[in-house]
Amino acid sequence: MRALATFSLVFLLSGCAGTPAEPQEASGVQERTVEADPPASASGLRWMITAHPAQLTMAQRATFRLRRTVTNEASEPLDAMHAMASFTLNGEDSMSLDLAFGNGARENRWSALPPGESAFDEREMGESLFPAPGTYVIAMTVDGVTSTVEVRVSP
Repeated sequence: MRALATFSLVFLLSGCAGTPAEPQEASGVQERTVEADPPASASGLRWMITAHPAQLTMAQRATFRLRRTVTNEASEPLDAMHAMASFTLNGEDSMSLDLAFGNGARENRWSALPPGESAFDEREMGESLFPAPGTYVIAMTVDGVTSTVEVRVSP
């Protein structure tokens, strides 16, 4: 799994997967790391993204991790492996994030996630996502439900 994730990260950092978005201005934006938990989709899966850390400096970008978590809220095992997520960065489609999370190995349990359990995967890609100081909003949409996280990068 690590080798495939590393391949995806190298691909992204090489610039082949799209260009990073410009930071949004911080004025008028309320400080937050994650919006309220999004509802479960019609499939019974609840998807959420989180940023680790949500506030960082330019020098700390290499340590940034974006994590997506899926929780099965149904009463039977569900397939989370084949759910298609789309990502935006500051309101613009993000091919970099789509490729990063669309590729790579995941644990077998993603194919039959037991009721009440969660699984996650994450990517280290702060240097490619955040080219300059600013406030960045990352959104992930799966099955029509969106989870959003805000990341603040200081000089």
